[in-house]
Amino acid sequence: MFGFASALRKRPRRSRPTRYRPIRFESLEGRYCPSAPTITAFQIDSVDHNTVTLSGHVADENPQTVLIDVDGVLFGTTYPDASGNFTVTGEAYSVGQISAVAMDEDFLYSDPVFVELTSDLPSITSVEVIYGHHTEVTIKGRVIDEDPDGLTVQFYGVLNGSTTTDENGDFSYYVESGYAELGDVPIYVEDVFGQGGSTTVTLTGDEPPSIINYQTQVDASGMLTVTGTVVDEDPVGLTVVITFLDMQEEVVTDEDGDFFWYYQMQQGEEGWVSAVAYDWWGLESDLVESYAVEAYGGS
Repeated sequence: MFGFASALRKRPRRSRPTRYRPIRFESLEGRYCPSAPTITAFQIDSVDHNTVTLSGHVADENPQTVLIDVDGVLFGTTYPDASGNFTVTGEAYSVGQISAVAMDEDFLYSDPVFVELTSDLPSITSVEVIYGHHTEVTIKGRVIDEDPDGLTVQFYGVLNGSTTTDENGDFSYYVESGYAELGDVPIYVEDVFGQGGSTTVTLTGDEPPSIINYQTQVDASGMLTVTGTVVDEDPVGLTVVITFLDMQEEVVTDEDGDFFWYYQMQQGEEGWVSAVAYDWWGLESDLVESYAVEAYGGS
């Protein structure tokens, strides 16, 4: 019985060895493995007004299929030629950084490349004020800039207006009589990239007038005659204020700047007779005066 039970016992199962599949290595030779394009020699070739031309070179398996995207202060896209050379021309709205990135037909991107667009600030020099008839004014000057032609020069303050520079940067601004006052005139200019330069000129009205050959005479009838000459750049039609006792009268100069005033004095009247001249800008002369006496018993 015991022997039969032992015979029924199961023999232990042998473990099978683990089988591994062999690893196969395939050669990459002959397979197409695209690489990202690269941009070199990216530079600014020329600047005309605010039109900028850029150039560069792309290295790629098929360079003529690569899209060049330019960004920054100038926008544009282009494709290189079969050698990978490219140019981009566009209008820059400001100075600053310009970048370029290349994308090939496999949608692989290059690293960005950069170039800096710079320009000197404009400046206003050689400003001159020329005074004309009455309050006519001409302001002249010059704008110094790499591209001075056609820039707008603006005037503020006691007069407002604008003019444009010529090919040398020179400008001239004329103001008709009656449209200018004495005081400061700020002048401002912007170059093609929006950079500004400024200066200020002051309208002073040139020199104030002066009175020469001033005389007062009283004749036997007691007639007081006041005469003189106003010296000024524009002496015609100037106002001369004459004061005697409690009277104040205005007279106007003739074409030579001469003026005359008459007054019938009363018997025994006497006092200082003064005169002050005013030019078209409102500048006044020094006061001149003389003492007048009615000594003849006039009416």
